[in-house]
Amino acid sequence: MKPEWVYAIEESKLPDNDMVAVYPKGLQVLLIKKSGNIYALSNKFTHMACSLASGGVLEDHTLKCSCHDWKYDIRTGEFLNATEIKLQLYDFKVTEEEDIAASEIIMPIIYVLRHSKTGEVHE
Repeated sequence: MKPEWVYAIEESKLPDNDMVAVYPKGLQVLLIKKSGNIYALSNKFTHMACSLASGGVLEDHTLKCSCHDWKYDIRTGEFLNATEIKLQLYDFKVTEEEDIAASEIIMPIIYVLRHSKTGEVHE
């Protein structure tokens, strides 16, 4: 079974140098926009499953957990003190189309809508 593209958020609701938690189909994903680039990673730190959205601190391309001050590179998901420990990264794409179908994608994927043509709420 091929996975599908799942709506996450309108790009305008993801400010630059900020992060937003989204829950496409119940999956906890943290979207981060840094210097115009978007990163999609797990919203739970690998140690104690603390939420990144509530208390995580973004410093340049490093995300620090508020529970134990563990630091991760948002570009790779790697824990800076032990690179074999990683946060899950997710594929995504930014699109202007509201009805998207995926092709050969292995992991769960989300899409960020650049502009809503209808103004409808997406789920």
